[in-house]
Amino acid sequence: MREVGAFEAKTHLGELLVEVGHGASYLITRRGKPIAQLVPVNKAKAHAEYDLVAAVEALKKKIADRYGVETEMTLREMIDEGRC
Repeated sequence: MREVGAFEAKTHLGELLVEVGHGASYLITRRGKPIAQLVPVNKAKAHAEYDLVAAVEALKKKIADRYGVETEMTLREMIDEGRC
């Protein structure tokens, strides 16, 4: 992932979008600190799906720790039992 400053990203947004359309990814920074990512839609969707799966797994662990239920329960089973 390439890094680009916010001012440069604003100035060259059209060019960056063309490159992102071809698969490139950018980390946008302000004063050297990351503030955003510019990624192709399919990669953004994959990140969102990964975050969702990680959140469900964390919830399953929390429920297992708190209530002593098996961690192999599906999210649907937990919802049906009123556990989340």
